[in-house]
Amino acid sequence: MKLRFVIILVCTFCLNLSSVHGDESASLRQAADRMKYENALQFYELKKYSKALQGFQEYLEVWQNGNYREEAYDHMADIYIRDFNYENAVKMYDNIFREFRNDERGIKAYYKKGLCCLKMGYNLRAMAIFKEILSISLGSRSAVNAEIQLELMKISGE
Repeated sequence: MKLRFVIILVCTFCLNLSSVHGDESASLRQAADRMKYENALQFYELKKYSKALQGFQEYLEVWQNGNYREEAYDHMADIYIRDFNYENAVKMYDNIFREFRNDERGIKAYYKKGLCCLKMGYNLRAMAIFKEILSISLGSRSAVNAEIQLELMKISGE
């Protein structure tokens, strides 16, 4: 009886210890995730865009379930747009849409992809994107913006 009690006590202690260690480990992972993202963000804010791109890319490769993936892709797209590299911006928005398809972040990225298509002169492609946004996310802010873009395209005869 005493031996069984000691075994139960030891097992309970080990479970509690692993639970505390697990919480600490999760907290360290979150801190490392945030720090890796913020390192790239510092380069972005300093307008050191090539280093920022490299840092965001490294973040995305290392943190495949990271908390800042959408932000990293979005900043990368912004850098590409600054360089008039709309094709690469579209790729970043596609990544956001793929990962966050079921919430506003994904729809917003899809809308931004439509804007890039307009800038590249792919008006039919942009129109298809804006119409799809209206069908999948009616009432969202991105849907309202997509509807405005479609109206502007009508007015300009595109």
